[in-house]
Amino acid sequence: MKYFHLCITCPDCKEPHLIGTQLEELDSDLFKCNNCGCIFTNKLKFYKERFPRTFDEVYRLNPSIPKVSTSFINLPWAVESNLLEQSYIDWLKDLTPPNNILVTWPWKKVKFIPILIVQYLLQNEGKRIAVIDEMQDHEDHIINTPNILESFYKMVFYDDVSQLNEGSAETNNEMKKIDGTDFIKLEKVVEYEEKRVGSKDRTKYTTDKSVIQCKNMVLKQLRSEYGKNCVRNLTIKRLEKEKVTSLLNPDGKIDLRIDEIEKYTGKFKYDKRWLWENLLNSEKLVRARKKFPPKYLKASAKNNLGDSRLIFLNQEDREFIFEKLKEIKPDLVIFPNCDWFIEDKLRNGPNYRSLLQLLKQNNTSNIIMFSTNKDYRHLYNIYGTTLSEESNVSVHTCDSAIFLNKLWEKNPPTDKYCYNPLSSLWKEIRKQSHKEPLIKYIIVKPLDDIMEKLGYLNEIFNQTLKRDIAYFFRELLKSFLDLYGNPSSIDSFKRKGNSLDILSYDSVMAMIKEKLGASIYDKFNNSLSSLYTINGELHTNLLWMEAKKILLELLQIRDNVVSIIVNSRDLEGTQTLINEIFLSDADAKRVQISTWDNLANIESGMPPNFNHVILATSYPSMGYSIYDSKANEFIFLGTTANVEKTKAIVNNRLVDIKSRPFRILSEHETAPNVVKEANMAASALLHDTIQEVAEDYVLSEINSPAVKNKDENEIVRHYEYAKIRVGEEALLIIDSMGNGMFIPVDSNLTVKERENLTEIDLTSIRDREKEKALVGKNILVDSEGLHRSFKSLFIIYMRKYAENTVFRKGPYEWNGFEEIFADSQRWINDLRRTMENYSLKNDVTEFAANNQLSKYLSTLGLYASDPEYIKKWWNDYEVIELGDSKYRIYWIEHPKSITDIQKIYEGINSKFPDMNLELANGERSYLASIFLQDFRRSILSGRKLEKDLRFLHDQIKVELSGLVKESGLFKVVHCFRVKLRDEVVPLKTLNNYKDYLEP
Repeated sequence: MKYFHLCITCPDCKEPHLIGTQLEELDSDLFKCNNCGCIFTNKLKFYKERFPRTFDEVYRLNPSIPKVSTSFINLPWAVESNLLEQSYIDWLKDLTPPNNILVTWPWKKVKFIPILIVQYLLQNEGKRIAVIDEMQDHEDHIINTPNILESFYKMVFYDDVSQLNEGSAETNNEMKKIDGTDFIKLEKVVEYEEKRVGSKDRTKYTTDKSVIQCKNMVLKQLRSEYGKNCVRNLTIKRLEKEKVTSLLNPDGKIDLRIDEIEKYTGKFKYDKRWLWENLLNSEKLVRARKKFPPKYLKASAKNNLGDSRLIFLNQEDREFIFEKLKEIKPDLVIFPNCDWFIEDKLRNGPNYRSLLQLLKQNNTSNIIMFSTNKDYRHLYNIYGTTLSEESNVSVHTCDSAIFLNKLWEKNPPTDKYCYNPLSSLWKEIRKQSHKEPLIKYIIVKPLDDIMEKLGYLNEIFNQTLKRDIAYFFRELLKSFLDLYGNPSSIDSFKRKGNSLDILSYDSVMAMIKEKLGASIYDKFNNSLSSLYTINGELHTNLLWMEAKKILLELLQIRDNVVSIIVNSRDLEGTQTLINEIFLSDADAKRVQISTWDNLANIESGMPPNFNHVILATSYPSMGYSIYDSKANEFIFLGTTANVEKTKAIVNNRLVDIKSRPFRILSEHETAPNVVKEANMAASALLHDTIQEVAEDYVLSEINSPAVKNKDENEIVRHYEYAKIRVGEEALLIIDSMGNGMFIPVDSNLTVKERENLTEIDLTSIRDREKEKALVGKNILVDSEGLHRSFKSLFIIYMRKYAENTVFRKGPYEWNGFEEIFADSQRWINDLRRTMENYSLKNDVTEFAANNQLSKYLSTLGLYASDPEYIKKWWNDYEVIELGDSKYRIYWIEHPKSITDIQKIYEGINSKFPDMNLELANGERSYLASIFLQDFRRSILSGRKLEKDLRFLHDQIKVELSGLVKESGLFKVVHCFRVKLRDEVVPLKTLNNYKDYLEP
C-alpha cells in the first residue's frame, strides 16, 4: 500500500506539521505560513495547452474521470509509516481481544492512527474502531495542525501498488516544467534588520507595511526599549533606488536597515513525481473517508450510529465517551493522548477513575493507549500494581533510551519523506541540546575483597537477615564514614534494617558469627580490618581517602565548586569529615554535601560560570538526570562492581526512569516483534541492573516524605516558594472563614475576575495602596490551598508547547522556550554570581555579600534605590519541578528599563573588574524577560501578538480555561501589612497564621 495526504502544507518549511505554527488563508486557495513567511497555493492549474501529452494520457488511463479543459489539482504528499509505527499496525491487525496496552511513545504526537485505521478495517471485515481524540474548533481562515479525524479525511491511498501507471518520457518532460513559480507568490515586501553594534547579534524581520510605516514602527519600538538615541545608523534601500544611510547618533547601540525588495516568498521543496503519479492513476486512488465513512459522535447531538465501522469521540465528553464505549463495544479502542486522562489524577478528578474502570471491566476490546508527555509519566505508576495488575495493562516503554538504542542497533533510523500529519520522523525525537557532561569512573580496587566475601551469606537461610547483612556491606562500600565508631555518633557508619533495628559493625558481625561460625567471621573481620584500620588500631576509610585526594585536587582550580553526594543518613557525618580537613573559609564555601534528590535544588540557585563537579559513590537517583544537569563533570568512585553498574546505568540512561521508564516485558505479554526483540535485547544485557533500579525507584516513591500518608490518588505538587524571613514585612490577607495567607509585598498574584484570570503585580502598586488593591479579590489556589502564580503555570505550558518555537525581539532570536527562559534569567544569575564571587574573594558570608552588593547597586542611579528591594532581585523566587527539571522563577523579572541594565553591568565591571560582564548579554536578558512577560500578559488579556505565535497563544489559553473552572479561590476580606516573628512559606492558606505574627 502507498499513502498520501492532501492537507494544506507549506511547500517550504512543511508547517503546520513541523512545530505547529499556523497557516493563514489570505484568499481562496492562497495561504501564508506564519513560520517562514511563504505565501503559496496548494493547487496546480492543469490544462491541455501547457501539458498536452499528460492531459491526454490522464484521460486515456482514467476514462471514468469527467473530462474538463482546466482543473486545479491539490498537491499530494507521500507518507510512509516508520518502523515502530508499522510494527504496531501489523500487530494490532491480528491481535485477539481483550487486551489493555499502554505505550510510552517517543514522539510528541501519535500520527499514524489514520493508516492503522485503514489497514485494520481492510483486514478485519465487520469490526469496528473507536478513536478518542481532541476535536478542537478552528478559527475561520486559520489552518492548524490537523487532528486525527482531519488527517483521515485528507488521506488517500493505493491498495495495490503493483499495477500503477508510470509516465512516459513525454509526460515526464512536461512534469519538469513545474517549478516554484506555479505555487509560490512573488511579492514586494519590506525587510528590516536590527543589529546590536559591537556584537554578532542581529535579527531579520519581514513586514507587509510600507517603508515609512516600517521605519516609524521599528524606531518607536527600539526607542521605548533602548532609549531615545539608541539607533546609530539607519539605512533605507527602496526598490530600484540607491540605498541611503543616515547617521542618527554616533554613540547609538543599534544599526537598523530597511530594504524594500521583490522576491518569491519561499522555496518550493516538493517531489513533483508524487503529483504526476496521482494524476496518471486517479482512478486507482482510494479516499479513506469514502472507503470507511467516519462517524463523529457528540454528547450534545442525537447520534445515529448506523453501520459505521469508524467512530470518533471527543475526549472532553468524559461521561458520554465511556457510556458510548460500553454501548457500542468496539473491537479496537484508541486513546492517542492518554495523558489527558491521567493528568486528571493531579486534581483527583473523574477522568482518571473512569478510564481505570473501563480498563478493569474490559472483556471485549483491544484498548491501546499512548503516553507522549514525559512530565506525566510518573503518574502512571508503571512499576506499581495499579496498571499492570489491577487493570491488567501491558506497558510497552518505547521511549526509553535503552529501548531506542537497541531498536536502532538492528534497524538504523532513516526518514524517507518530509514532515507530515500521518507519520512521525525519527529526527522529530528531541535531541539533547546541552553539552554532554564529562564523566570519570575511579575504581578503588582493594574494596573488591569485601564484595567477593558476600557469597558466604548464601548459607544464611533467614532471607530477611541475609538481605540486611548484604545491604549493610553494599552501603558500607558507598560510604565515607567510620566503620568501627560508636553507632550513636554522627560520623560512624550505620543503617536501618528489617531484622535488626540498627545495622552497625557490632550487630552485623555478631550475626555473622552466630549464623556462619567463627571461621567465616574471621575472614570478614580480617578483610575489614585491613581496609578500615591502620595497623589494626587507627580507624580509616579507603573510599574517603581517595575522595579526599580528589577533592583537594579539584579545589586547586578556583572556578571549581564541588558537590559530594552521599546517603541522607551520612550528611552530617560527611560534613564532619570535611571540617577535619581544615579548608580555608573560601574553599569550604566551594564544597557542598548533598543527596541526589536535593542536588537539583542546589543547581537551580547556582550562578553560571562556575565549574560544577559532582563527586559520588552511587548512581544518580530517579529524580535526577545527569543529561539534564547543569553540572560540568561527574566523578564516580567505588568498587569494581559498583562502578561498572553505575556506568551501565548512566550510559543507558536508566535513571531517567521517572520520565522515560524501561519495563521488561514478561514472557506471556504480547507485543510487536520489533518491540519485543528490542525489549529482550535490552533486558538480557542489563536485566539485574534494570530490576535493581526499578526496585529503588519504587522504594524511593514509597519512602519519600512527600508521598507518605497520602491517598493513592492524591499527588503532591513539587512546588515551593522562598520563605518570608523573620522581621520582614508582608501582606496578610484573611478570608471569610478566618484563614490567612502571607503575601510578599513585591509578588505577582493570579486572581479570577468573572470567568477569566488576570495578574496583580504588586511591584507596580504604591505601598500605601497595596492593602486596598487586594481586598475583594479572588486569588487562585489549588486543592491544597497553595496559590500557584500564573508565572509558574506559564512555565509549565511553555515547556509543554514551545519547545521548538522561535522567539524574536529586537536584534535577538531564541530557538525554543528553554533558551529564552535561560536568557531571561541571565541578568539575575550575573548578580548572584557577583555576590558569590565577592563572598569567596573577600572571605565574608553570603549574607554580608548580599548587603554589600545591594547597597552598591543602590548608588548607581537606578530607578530602584532601596537596597532591601534590590536584594530581592536575586533572593525572592518560587521553584517548580517538572519531570527531571527544576525551574527557579524570580518574583521580580527585570529592572525598570534597559538603562538600568546598562548601569548595573557598567557598575559591576567598574567595581568588580574580574567579573567582566558583557553588556550585550544583559540587554539580551532584559529583552528576553520583557518578551516573556508581554507574552504571558497577552494570554490573560486576550491580546494577541505576532501571527507566528498565535497557535501557541491559543493552546495555552485552552489550558487556562480548564484551570479556571477547576481551581479553588481564596476570597480576600481583609488585608493588613504585618511583620513576622518566624519565617513562613508564603502564598499558602493557613489557619494558624497568628503564630507567625510579631506581638
